[in-house]
Amino acid sequence: MKHLHRKLEKNKDIKEIAEELELENNYVEKVTALLREDPDRTDEQAAELLLRGKEI
Repeated sequence: MKHLHRKLEKNKDIKEIAEELELENNYVEKVTALLREDPDRTDEQAAELLLRGKEI
């Protein structure tokens, strides 16, 4: 699943992505930051880091 990656590649902003995926803006912001930090990271890996409490 690479939904966030795809939407970022289409230059969609955080609010659009959150609405389309029915996610909280805050969550999308944090996952996006993790994905930009390491572009090879998957959406799932970024979510797992958030669940483990990685601070951004």
